[in-house]
Amino acid sequence: MRLLLPVLAIFLLAIFSFPAYAASPIEIQVDPIDNVIDWNSTATFNLVVRNFQSNGDFFRLRPATFEWGQIVFDEPVVMVPANGFEQVSARLAPPRDVRINSYAVEILAIAESNPEIRGSNFLKVVVTSELPKIEPDWNSLPKSVDPGSTPVNFIIKNTGSTAVSNIVAKLESPLLAQPMQFDLGTMAKGEARVVWDGSLDIPSNTASGVYDFTLTAYQSGKFVNSYAQPVEVSPKASVKIDLTEEAGFLSKTYTAAITNVGNTYTSDYFSASTPSWQRLFVYSKNNFDMVTGAVAGTVDAKWPYSLNIGEQATVVYKISFIPILALLLALLVIGYSLAWYLKQDLSITKEITNENKALKIKITVKNGSQRPRHNVIVEDFLHTPLKLTREFAHNAVPKAIKKSGGAVRIVWRFDTVWPGEEKTITYGISSALPLVGGFLLPSAKIRTKTADNGVRVYLSNQVSVPSRIQVIEDEPKPSE
Repeated sequence: MRLLLPVLAIFLLAIFSFPAYAASPIEIQVDPIDNVIDWNSTATFNLVVRNFQSNGDFFRLRPATFEWGQIVFDEPVVMVPANGFEQVSARLAPPRDVRINSYAVEILAIAESNPEIRGSNFLKVVVTSELPKIEPDWNSLPKSVDPGSTPVNFIIKNTGSTAVSNIVAKLESPLLAQPMQFDLGTMAKGEARVVWDGSLDIPSNTASGVYDFTLTAYQSGKFVNSYAQPVEVSPKASVKIDLTEEAGFLSKTYTAAITNVGNTYTSDYFSASTPSWQRLFVYSKNNFDMVTGAVAGTVDAKWPYSLNIGEQATVVYKISFIPILALLLALLVIGYSLAWYLKQDLSITKEITNENKALKIKITVKNGSQRPRHNVIVEDFLHTPLKLTREFAHNAVPKAIKKSGGAVRIVWRFDTVWPGEEKTITYGISSALPLVGGFLLPSAKIRTKTADNGVRVYLSNQVSVPSRIQVIEDEPKPSE
């Protein structure tokens, strides 16, 4: 009977021990030494690693996850004999951003002989304090901006478990002209505060790309935490146009200096609007197009340009009314000449009548007045290398032909030219040398006396001589 009782006890112990071994051949027992700590303290634990296997083994200790805090074992790998145990100490330091709360961190013991054999348990820790949780609300800052001015309502929150005091925050970025500092003082639990209600001003030539904004929080001058957020600057074309005006005589000259002050390549048109009636008076050395303006009765002159970043182009154009003045003066001269010509009582015209071996010159004298004109003298001149031929009209033979200084002077005389009468003079000319290109013959003229015995002169038009005259040797001898 005495023998039966120990055997039964051993049998029962074996029965109750078998499920524990079957469930997990490794067991970790946790004995907390100091697990109620501040945020910057370290919790300590004693661990007992039990091996229920029939053989000894090495066991590697590690946390189930590395995402929370830092766990250090004094023996990361321990040798535990069969059905034996080994003691290990562990230290757990919470992360810097820990909050006041209770936490459980799982640890594992993994057999080196077979990683499938493992045991686990939890290190329980109570954190009684925390760093101030002064965090930016990055949703209140644009994620992408264009160069220029962008409205901003930047918010900072206390996301911690308690109120905080003596808080200062600093916002820095390459996109800010200088760091922005916010004296937050005391912030209640859950409080959110707008610290920047204004605009983010980005120069137009800021290179496109991603720039970081960094918010750093301090408590009583000591660093608490830092947060960063990227903001993208988008490419945007922008040009600066400096237009100067210079007034002249009946004109204005405009100079447009076009500079690409944006952060990307640009191609566009520079436009200048003007009333439609002025379109004929716009002049420019630059190529431009004239299109109908957006406002009725206007036209737009457009000059194309293509500029890289920082590049400049210059457009110069003029609105000048001098052509109108020139046209008016020309019309005035023509009208005056015509009126003067129509008032003449005598008129003389000169023309070339035909082309043969010699050219024929025809001079017509007409009395357009209502009274006869007496002692009318007609003169014409030929200059070297032109020569006079003998082809005179039978009723208009020269009174005299004289050579003087390389020119031939031909003189006709009419005793009377009656009102409405025309006198026609013809003669032939040739050239002693081949002519290259045409040239003008001088005007023929009339000399006659006025009623007060003065001399009055009338001039004909000039005529152009072609260069196809052949040489003719015959030349009349000049009379004395």
